[in-house]
Amino acid sequence: MVNRTKPDYDILIDHPRWRRVLRSPRSLRSGEPRPWSRSWRQVLARPGERRGTPMVLAVDVGNSTTKVAVFEAANLVGLWRLSTRPRTADELSITLEQLLRRRGIDFGRLDMAALCSVVPYATPSWEDCAINDLGIPLLEANHRTIPDLVLTVDNPAAVGADRLVNAFAASHLFAGATMVVSLGTATTLDVVREDGRYLGGVIAPGVGISARALFRKAAQVKAVPLEVPASVLPSTSFAQVQSGIMFGTAAQIDGLAARIQEEVGGVKQVVATGGYAEAIAPISRTITTVEPLLTLRGLQILTQRQGPRACGAQQPRRRGQP
Repeated sequence: MVNRTKPDYDILIDHPRWRRVLRSPRSLRSGEPRPWSRSWRQVLARPGERRGTPMVLAVDVGNSTTKVAVFEAANLVGLWRLSTRPRTADELSITLEQLLRRRGIDFGRLDMAALCSVVPYATPSWEDCAINDLGIPLLEANHRTIPDLVLTVDNPAAVGADRLVNAFAASHLFAGATMVVSLGTATTLDVVREDGRYLGGVIAPGVGISARALFRKAAQVKAVPLEVPASVLPSTSFAQVQSGIMFGTAAQIDGLAARIQEEVGGVKQVVATGGYAEAIAPISRTITTVEPLLTLRGLQILTQRQGPRACGAQQPRRRGQP
């Protein structure tokens, strides 16, 4: 049984730079945005509900999609999904301004940006957008800028920033040792202790990648929607392909989780995140909680802990300035 109860994110932020009263945002237009998951509509707050609190732009650049969120304190007031592709800083600035305006958020109210990127070619444009175009400090998440996370691995720099942010978020949001299952372009399992010790993880091909490889290489296997069939052993070849992909992924996660538990022990919960989390979690025997916003929440907590001038936050500068 998957527990979909959200942890308590209402954490107050107290930083000298953020004790000033911010301008009230523009009035909201009628209608709500359309997040790509219905369950996320319930966690969107109205901008301006908490006056005098900082606004943080959180950006999670993944291999396939880029998730952009705006937090006012710990409240999520805007959430968007973009395709990950080469863009200039000017293109990103224009896109952000349009998205924020539709949500009724004043573009000038942003106080700080936090970036988690696993796509090297996309990182410089987001840095330029935040620092030069928006004129706000940028905190880029990596193995050097995440506090309270002790990496017990041979090469910390080789661990993806998204996995580190997820582990950091899990150690703050959940009690006890946590296993984080990220179901995106790759399927990863990572273990973090409650004290912030990151023990390592597993990397496997993602659901979509595995399915596309099957459709491309097997001449008689036709592409099917990645949905869970009614039975593990269906009667049609169409549903049989779906069963192998979806139930096979769930079984892979359950098997790896059991082996990890045998090796390290003490894991209290298994938290799923990523694009396929809500589809796989109900058929998994191991996943206990679904948290689709884990990476973005981790970035929000990171800015709260660090502040704009701490831990390597890059400060605004004029264009051309070294």
